[in-house]
Amino acid sequence: MQYSHWKARRCEQLISGLVFLSLAMAAANIWCGEAASAIEINYPELCSSLVKEDQRPVKPPCSFRPARSCGLRTPVIAATYHYFYSPESRRDGMTHYPPSYDDFSGAKKSWHRRQLREMLHAGIDFALVDFALPPPGERFGNAGSSPGPWMFGGLEKLVEARHSLMCDRGEAPALGLHLNTWALDADGNDWTQNGVNLREESGRDFLYRNIATFFCWVMPQNWALIDDRAVVFLGSFRHAGAVDTLLFDYLQARFQADFGIGLYIVKEREDLQSIAKIDPGALRLATQLAREELTLEDIHAQILGSDEFHFLSGGTDAAFLKQLYIKLNLQAEATASEPLIPSREERRKFVASLFAGPLRAKIHAAWAAHWYKLYLEREEPMADLINSLPADDLMRGWVGALDRGVHYDAPRSEILASTKCFAKAGRAPEVFLRRLYETVYFRCPAADELKLWEVLFKKPLGQIDSREFDVEQRKAVAARFLAHPEAKRLDVALLYAHYLDRLPGWPGFSEKTFSETGAVCPEFSGGVASIGPGYDNSGWARSEALVVDRRHGGYYQAAWHKILSMSPRPDLVYLQSWNNFYEATELVRSREFGSRFMALTREFAEQFKRAENLLEQCP
Repeated sequence: MQYSHWKARRCEQLISGLVFLSLAMAAANIWCGEAASAIEINYPELCSSLVKEDQRPVKPPCSFRPARSCGLRTPVIAATYHYFYSPESRRDGMTHYPPSYDDFSGAKKSWHRRQLREMLHAGIDFALVDFALPPPGERFGNAGSSPGPWMFGGLEKLVEARHSLMCDRGEAPALGLHLNTWALDADGNDWTQNGVNLREESGRDFLYRNIATFFCWVMPQNWALIDDRAVVFLGSFRHAGAVDTLLFDYLQARFQADFGIGLYIVKEREDLQSIAKIDPGALRLATQLAREELTLEDIHAQILGSDEFHFLSGGTDAAFLKQLYIKLNLQAEATASEPLIPSREERRKFVASLFAGPLRAKIHAAWAAHWYKLYLEREEPMADLINSLPADDLMRGWVGALDRGVHYDAPRSEILASTKCFAKAGRAPEVFLRRLYETVYFRCPAADELKLWEVLFKKPLGQIDSREFDVEQRKAVAARFLAHPEAKRLDVALLYAHYLDRLPGWPGFSEKTFSETGAVCPEFSGGVASIGPGYDNSGWARSEALVVDRRHGGYYQAAWHKILSMSPRPDLVYLQSWNNFYEATELVRSREFGSRFMALTREFAEQFKRAENLLEQCP
């Protein structure tokens, strides 16, 4: 086990006449590494310029060791931690409620101490504090107002509470940052109409100040660390006006220069909906596909013959051909004497000739394997799936249908309606429908969409007998999904992502990806399992409420059972959330469920941390 240690140091007040930040860590035993030399943390003027003197953090009241730095494969459970509560919150649209309103305030140390103590009991390692600076031009909960639980006043009491718990018990959940990126959705002198422009220095500086301010306040001995780096969960990129691949390098370089260590960034996993809704080229092709002005094979040729694919391949004919054969799984078919294809139209004609020629079956086999892997959640490498084609009747029939010119939706409906797919849904019609939304539309269904199916079936989904839901009925339902324009947009988006390496979401390298909406739609990819107990925002959303029933704990248990059954399994679990009563995703004690979900979390946390087959992580 590795530990991050920091050199003992008292921070002097910074820059007389300016605002000050007292970091005061003289009492803390802060070392660097197991047997490494001390690291001097360069706390910049930035810290003093962000926090006013009357809002400075408290000094640690006792001596304690810093937060543990987890190794790359150490099992870790993290949960979002909300502290925007006050006694008035009960009248402010909460859906669920705490057992009592005694001390129910993010501005009180006693409330934070109880939250952290119960998190520790539940087996949660990191409290991911939901934090954001006000958008440009706005002020709230800042110095000059009452101690704002949404801002510095609440952070101060949280740090006090953790210090107190460490003094008494010697352990407490470490504090990481869940950066609430809604703050990027603002207008101002230097900001775009769609949000903060993160391609510009002013925008990048604003985002960095969000991160730096949090870690200035929380102080190193409280930081959540993985691989000796400060943990940041970065919310959705959709609030930003513009972003490029240099952003994360910028954040890493500044944080390293200012604080002496790097950031362990876990970014929000945006699905293919991002490409489907935003990219103008994808939208145009999807519209033509939906109108049947183009076939899917035409779309392949349009994308693979594009100037963008040619450029990404290396910008030469030889490099283009090499990458083309790789993308189509035809590496073995490449020859030394390929034609010169300098223009876009010639490239598109060449791609179309591959789809129409003797290699057609191999191309179809590769895409059949791709969809097969997606729909049936197969874990084998793509090459193994393609090699298994002759022995698999379902997949062989799909490729044969494509070769005969059958519309590609027909064989996809066959697979989606197959007994194998229905078995994946536990032979439950409601779960089968939810899986169709996830595998065809790459999203979870909205509540009104499920109600529409109940109208069509003339009964609640839970009352549909699986014996009535035969393969022909399932095929008709799957065909209806695939014929929808949204499915066509996602078909094109998938090709864009595969051929043009369009990775949806935040561009740039991050250690892992997670889903902020795991309570609505559990997600198990990206090195992080993102789950939650259920969701209900009817307390404030009213007419457009989204409700995911907890099923008395069954929904949450099913997600944990999925994690524990994975091989290999992720080493990081993200819980949405510890204490968000507004969206009813809380695991902490509540008036509605008592301590049931705390107990469930503790039970599954113990099993998870005994795991041996964790997902290998690249150093």
